[in-house]
Amino acid sequence: MTRVGQKRFLLGLGAQKAGSTWAHTYLQADPGVDLGPLKEYHVWDVLHLPEMASFDHRGRSALRNGAEAKLRRILGKAPSVEEVRGRLQDDIEGYFDFFAGLLDQPGVHLTGDITPAYAGLPVSVLERIRDGFARRGISVQAMFLMRDPVARCISAAQMNRRKGLRTEAVPQKGDLDAAVLAYVGTPEERLRADYPRSIAALRQVLTEEDIFFGFYETLFKAEGLKRLSSFAGIGLRPDLAKRRVNAHAKTESVRPETRSLLRQRLADVYDGCAETFPETRAIWMPEPSSPNLPQSQEAAQ
Repeated sequence: MTRVGQKRFLLGLGAQKAGSTWAHTYLQADPGVDLGPLKEYHVWDVLHLPEMASFDHRGRSALRNGAEAKLRRILGKAPSVEEVRGRLQDDIEGYFDFFAGLLDQPGVHLTGDITPAYAGLPVSVLERIRDGFARRGISVQAMFLMRDPVARCISAAQMNRRKGLRTEAVPQKGDLDAAVLAYVGTPEERLRADYPRSIAALRQVLTEEDIFFGFYETLFKAEGLKRLSSFAGIGLRPDLAKRRVNAHAKTESVRPETRSLLRQRLADVYDGCAETFPETRAIWMPEPSSPNLPQSQEAAQ
């Protein structure tokens, strides 16, 4: 439930390939929301998760140890992504002050940082984020979107191969089936998609009313849009549900037997989510032994 009139910071923890980019676009379209110049700031993951070292831009900003005014001046000059991230990674108090400054604008009640890799943050870091904003009179809410684990895993591998990324343990050569099977279960994959771990960590730090748990499979439907809009305290915009972000034609696909193997290897994620969110039994891939197992479940990106 949104606290009317209260300034709020939204921490988006992904999951990767589960609709967070679309959610950022949807939220940013509201006049009462200012999420700043980036979608993914990559501050807390760089500082606390070794797997995210490729996003470390500390030392690249021209300013050091400056006050909020200096920070806002450099951001006002359309700096590069590396400069923005580096400046905030260099100065954690400046991170809090920057978002507080966005909330100081007339009419703005919500800001945030939506970085999927934050799904791997431990409880102690989530508490630090909550307390840093609390000292500035700002409440923290969290958004965690989930997607069928098999579909998410395949989509992540496709994205990495399409972009030629070598930072997430996805093999660039060979067929997609082998690449996905090599990727699942790696530290990089688990960091981004161990849903039960992320859920448990959030619930230790925030109250249930301050957490939005959503599902890619239902997010764009009427009820999903209403839930997200109500949580964020913004106007309902069903027209934006038709605008998919980061949608790409698929040039590779995996065999049904590969999907079955992935389902088995990700059984702990399916089972953990089913205990908390029974609806996932209906909207996600069933167990391989089920006679209703689909031969293909290639969700739109």
